[in-house]
Amino acid sequence: MRTLRSYVHVAGSVYAPGDVPPPEVAKLITNPKAWEGSQPPAAAVEPTPDMEDDQDDGTGDDEAPERPAKSATVEAWREYILAVADIDEADVADMTKAQLQDLADEIDADTGDE
Repeated sequence: MRTLRSYVHVAGSVYAPGDVPPPEVAKLITNPKAWEGSQPPAAAVEPTPDMEDDQDDGTGDDEAPERPAKSATVEAWREYILAVADIDEADVADMTKAQLQDLADEIDADTGDE
């Protein structure tokens, strides 16, 4: 078992530096800075079903990012365009939000993601 190097509050209990929390508590302490050696115990880093969904499986079948809302910032639209299209950042750096939205419409129409 690993020992803590800082105070940790879990479910109303306090664990101090040097304590070895029980396994059911240890798995809830995921901040590596809380543990001696900066590594949480293995039980604390086992992937959960939610984490597995976010991991790259190497198949290249990653979903495209979600299209921003019409009211999103120009930066959000710029990030979306850069994520879904093979476009240099310099090409979209000076575009307005309306221009980025029009470009997103064109890209979505080309890929069938309308």
